[in-house]
Amino acid sequence: MKRLTGIISAIAIIALCSCGEDRSQEYYELTKENHWVMDQMKEVYLWRESIAETKMQTYFNTVPQFFKKLLNGSDNASWVADSANVATYGITYTLMRDPLRIVPSQTYALVEYVEPLSVAAAAGIKRGMWVTAVDGKALQMGSKPLTSGNAIELSTNKMLFDANAEKYIWEESATIQLPAATTIQKAAVAVGKTIDCGSGKAGYILFNNFDGENVADAVCTAISNIESQGATNIILDLRYADGESIENAAAVAAAFVPTNNAGALFATLYKDPECTVKEEILLPQSTVTTEKNLYIITTSRTKGITSCFVNAVATLRANVTIVGTTAAGSVLLTENFESPYKFIIHPATAFICNPLGEPTTALSPHYESQEYNGYTAIHQFGDEQEYMLQNVISIIKNGQLSR
Repeated sequence: MKRLTGIISAIAIIALCSCGEDRSQEYYELTKENHWVMDQMKEVYLWRESIAETKMQTYFNTVPQFFKKLLNGSDNASWVADSANVATYGITYTLMRDPLRIVPSQTYALVEYVEPLSVAAAAGIKRGMWVTAVDGKALQMGSKPLTSGNAIELSTNKMLFDANAEKYIWEESATIQLPAATTIQKAAVAVGKTIDCGSGKAGYILFNNFDGENVADAVCTAISNIESQGATNIILDLRYADGESIENAAAVAAAFVPTNNAGALFATLYKDPECTVKEEILLPQSTVTTEKNLYIITTSRTKGITSCFVNAVATLRANVTIVGTTAAGSVLLTENFESPYKFIIHPATAFICNPLGEPTTALSPHYESQEYNGYTAIHQFGDEQEYMLQNVISIIKNGQLSR
């Protein structure tokens, strides 16, 4: 197939250049998308000076193929998407073989998170559900059945304990009609509530998105509500947080550091491989700040801007406790550039360093805890029995993990 594509491209070039005719406009129409990509990359890409000369036939590649050819060997962050506004069902999930090993070849999709305003939430899909089939067809490892597409029917199972057999078994649960995927604005604060922790209270915030408008305002509102109810500890859950806006990350961080940090350095962006061109991102003045004990929940998904946020907050304040697994730290900042052609590129544009000038490598947690202790009891976010939240509550109350 690759060879066939190359032959077709070569034929197209020969046809365009044949007979002595000036067909440059026709050539441009066939390659304008990749020319746009090249123009952007030469202007903003971190390794822009080392982009190699590109052969004419390369411009006939698909946009993802062309984009990949421009990337530096040290770049593991840049990517390209079909559209700036990608339709989604709003489900974050993990595909796995049967965790009960009853039918080892059976593939299950564990629903880990559902966007509050998504079609999945409206259809009644919840965290902890197990999907076994789509439109009657069994799931396969490596596929992306619950990401985006038309309306589908999901078959789900429940994991139940059989007292007679003294083991967990699968029981068919229900079928769910999932409408076609739509574009949504991810909620910044998906859950905000106060929890009793023995002698005191803790405020729980499930933070989900550093992009969009009024992100910092949403966090400040959640903090104000929590503190008005007497919370002396704040639990910030970043397991599913993502985004690319480092300015929003700085604005959110300002709500979690002492007030005298307004105008202080949040991060340094080095915009060339030699680290001679830099931009400093400063903490803005926040309408609300909290100096309560802060507990941050992370997983291996915690990366990019979220990892930068954790680094900065842990550097700028003393009473921070990280619970979970080591985050997938990243020193590369990617930015999004929307094209006129219904796709968007996310090239790496800078190295990120924390307020001390150190690369934003992964921070090891103070308390190591996997997100799931098996898969037999997966509770909703904010439920005091939810495994990670239960562990943080135990640390607040007893100074140790619950199990």
